[in-house]
Amino acid sequence: HNNTNDNIKVEYQTLRRLPKTQDILFSIRVYKDPLKTLENAPEAAEALAWTIYNINTEFAKYKGLGEEKDRKILVKYLLDLSVKKKFWYQKFKYFFNLLKIELNLV
Repeated sequence: HNNTNDNIKVEYQTLRRLPKTQDILFSIRVYKDPLKTLENAPEAAEALAWTIYNINTEFAKYKGLGEEKDRKILVKYLLDLSVKKKFWYQKFKYFFNLLKIELNLV
């Protein structure tokens, strides 16, 4: 995955009850960062990879995740980010590559 312009958008949503009126306030904050920032969060990269891998085609299109072949490239990129930070990666690199083949990510 070589597109350095790709971004990840994260929404942080909260519900708060206002003390005087007891009304509920919904707030949303949107954060947009380059995808490569997940290099510093390997667990998040891995979680996102598996979420994208398991998403159904219609919902993926709704979320703007493109075609299945593009999603597989993105999943591979995210899994690569996640495992390269883990201590066991070098020892088990061969088995990880077999897993990528098994999941049709190559």
